[in-house]
Amino acid sequence: MEINGYKIGPGADLYRANLEGADLYRADLEGANLYRADLEGANLEGADLEGANLACTCLVDGGQRSDGYRFVGWVRNGVLQIRAGCRDFSITEARKHWQETRGGTPLGSETMAILDHIEAVARTRELIKGE
Repeated sequence: MEINGYKIGPGADLYRANLEGADLYRADLEGANLYRADLEGANLEGADLEGANLACTCLVDGGQRSDGYRFVGWVRNGVLQIRAGCRDFSITEARKHWQETRGGTPLGSETMAILDHIEAVARTRELIKGE
């Protein structure tokens, strides 16, 4: 796959790539170097970001949960989105889903801590507004 002249795929070197508004739906970006890539408004739904370098991007790396799922946050149309495994949710939908499916368990508590972290970092970086 090629977008804006950049080769997209596992291990791709996308250092400082302009991918603003790019449709990266289900793109395989495993291990990609996205350092300083402009991903503002990009569609990352279903994208594989495992091991990708997300430094200095509009993405928030929430880390890896104890069962191996990696959590990444980004903003689409002003709404904080959460990507974890095959799941793509708004932050509100993510909290509801994992509260309903993992509430009262250590994995549920870990998930809520990860979501809190992603949301706090997104606010600190002014990717989202509000309290």
